[in-house]
Amino acid sequence: MRLYRINENEFINLDEVVSIGIYNEATAVNNKTGWTLRASFEGASGIYSKIVGTYGTKEAAQTAFTAFAQAVAGDDVTDFLSLDFAPVTGDNEAARAANTAKISGVSIDGNVISITLSCKVSALNDFDGRGGWGVHKWLGIGLGAGVEDITDLIYNGSALSAEDVTEATNMGLSEGYFVRWVAADLVLAGDDTQASKGTFTLSSEGYAPRGFVLKIIEG
Repeated sequence: MRLYRINENEFINLDEVVSIGIYNEATAVNNKTGWTLRASFEGASGIYSKIVGTYGTKEAAQTAFTAFAQAVAGDDVTDFLSLDFAPVTGDNEAARAANTAKISGVSIDGNVISITLSCKVSALNDFDGRGGWGVHKWLGIGLGAGVEDITDLIYNGSALSAEDVTEATNMGLSEGYFVRWVAADLVLAGDDTQASKGTFTLSSEGYAPRGFVLKIIEG
């Protein structure tokens, strides 16, 4: 039996996989239509289908499809990264830093990152993310994936860089953490039509791509 982890608490048997595919469908995480990786299995109870990953873009789902197909074929890519949170404390942009200070808690349950605020999103400051990211209710969180060098991480298909390391250091984060800037207004509204998305995909060598979903909880 070859086991493949699809979340912290669940494994699937790769030897029972009979087909895999990418679909555009509503998911239980946020009841929104997104890209999923779904596999069909033939086990002792018969043939059944199961979602093994949820992704923000078709490209991310295609990357995950390749990794999963390699695992089914026998290549050693059989685990996912897990995240933990650290606060961003060194932001010199006053308006954005004030928004970040309104975070009262962050919890990570599987692939869902819930950010709880002490106020309504409408009460946050508008901030220009510049570089095409737009004016939104920006705030920052630190995320670590258990990888000492974050340049070993692949974020939405691209490796994090030395600039990301410098940014994390400047924001008061320890080694192994990176900054995820969050447009709280877009996440709350479920608006994935703009540059900033409420989802992202993360992987590293030996780890299959995993989609994460951001959630805002207003105070």
